[in-house]
Amino acid sequence: MRTRFRPDLASVRWDLRRFGMSVHRLRPAPGSPKVFSNSIPKAGTHLTERALCLHPALYRKLTPTMTRGLQRTRPERVDRLIATARPGQVLVAHLPHSAELADTLHEHGVAIVVTVRDPVEIAASWMHFVRAWKSHPLHARATSMTDDELLGLRLEGDETVGIAPFRQVFRDYAGWLGSADHVVRFDRLRSPATRADALTALWGALDVAHDDRRVARVADDLVSSASPTYRPGARDPALAGVSAQVLDRLHQDLAWAFETFGYAR
Repeated sequence: MRTRFRPDLASVRWDLRRFGMSVHRLRPAPGSPKVFSNSIPKAGTHLTERALCLHPALYRKLTPTMTRGLQRTRPERVDRLIATARPGQVLVAHLPHSAELADTLHEHGVAIVVTVRDPVEIAASWMHFVRAWKSHPLHARATSMTDDELLGLRLEGDETVGIAPFRQVFRDYAGWLGSADHVVRFDRLRSPATRADALTALWGALDVAHDDRRVARVADDLVSSASPTYRPGARDPALAGVSAQVLDRLHQDLAWAFETFGYAR
């Protein structure tokens, strides 16, 4: 996983490209869409961002990922970022659904793209993230916890560090499934067998120009360590250190989420 202060050449090139600071973005194509790319944290945020920003008509707005904390403390900032988005710009977010936010996006002509992922993989990715990312408020605790303890904490939540119970997170985001202009399934973008079809569907939903050659080129370049925090995440071994009892609890707690987001238990 790429860490915050590791300026390797591939990462620097990707940062310049995704934020529109390269020759690829000097003149965005007329009529390029404005895009709001939203997901539950650890659901494939950066893979979808890469799928978007590797298209020459799109680039990320130079602003941090919009989060629940920003929405709660500075809602006017969220509104301003949406209102000032330019054609071709991508806003990246981890924001719970609200009818008001969805209406605001549509009123400003911003296309909504939502990424979903197998809840088991989200849990595994989150566990890896909090143990590897030293600035995470749970990092010190997480490194000394067993897999069962850490997954149990993810399921229960911890208000002291702003972590909601896992089942509540999925309920908070479920409304986006009905408001989105397009839903990206992380597993289809990740798999070489379905990646081209997933790219074609995404770009087609946004009405940006694409042909088989462009799709094939981006499909070959999509999965890259240059993208921050990206991990491919395999479902079967992802939670190998978790007991059957805690895994069963995860499936019971998230039974509604598995069904709603379209993943087999």
